[in-house]
Amino acid sequence: MMATGKESTRSTKNATSLSTIRSEKVCERLEELLPQLAHDLIAKVPENARFVADPDNIEEHHVDWHQYGIITHTKKVRVAYHAELSALLDSWRVSQSIMTTLTTKDAGAWSRGELLEISIPLHDLGKFQRRHYWQNGVPFPDYVGHETLSKSIVMTNPVVRQTLIDAGLEEHDIEHVANLAGLHFELGKVRDVARQHQGYTIAFSKSPEARQIFHELVVQHPSCALEIGLWYIIDSMGKISLRCDAASDHELLAMRPDREEDLSTHGLRPSLINALMQYPVNMHVAHEYLRVVAP
Repeated sequence: MMATGKESTRSTKNATSLSTIRSEKVCERLEELLPQLAHDLIAKVPENARFVADPDNIEEHHVDWHQYGIITHTKKVRVAYHAELSALLDSWRVSQSIMTTLTTKDAGAWSRGELLEISIPLHDLGKFQRRHYWQNGVPFPDYVGHETLSKSIVMTNPVVRQTLIDAGLEEHDIEHVANLAGLHFELGKVRDVARQHQGYTIAFSKSPEARQIFHELVVQHPSCALEIGLWYIIDSMGKISLRCDAASDHELLAMRPDREEDLSTHGLRPSLINALMQYPVNMHVAHEYLRVVAP
């Protein structure tokens, strides 16, 4: 089954539970700042000339895995947070416990759901501090470790910090947002282990090896364990506008020709078949992980 991602920011009945007017205002201000932040963060070296001129240029992102440039991808992730996440969690029947965790807060404090939303415009700032690796004298962008860089930027960049302080975040709130930015792809580490076994597949998501990783992540990051799973979902949603679903690896493999045709029909690069075919695997991984975090 294939569908396009929803674009409305208010398309599900639980959308208002995931954010508030104040968290949306913070995000809108951060999104306004993204182009200037990007320009300031990008190293002014010859291999970054096009990147400096247009930080949202898709050719400066990983074109096999992203339909959009970094800034547009960031905005698409927040759209997914509003428009698609609640319905997906409802379909997995984990919505109630997760919503309770995200919305519970002390009077005047920021909820975990609000802080999760605020981390979205900041999660890929580290990509603007990318390095390069060289092959045959040709530079290729290297985004490995960008999550850690994003965390550091949130904690140290004066513009980001002042924006958060002006919005009323306390130091512990800023630290939490920084941690979420730094952990937004933490669940993706399951891929490294998967490649040592049967590969990154739907079947692996249900394996003892995957479940062990899930438990380890919960132990390592108890204050952000839930958000790690939610981040993996919305980050995947923000990479490509098309959606597909499969119950098994056999079903997923069989639908590849149709998915390639979908890309052509929508005028998208053929190389995006990587992101589209991996999307259902990511969703299965996130689902199984959330079974551990929010049983």
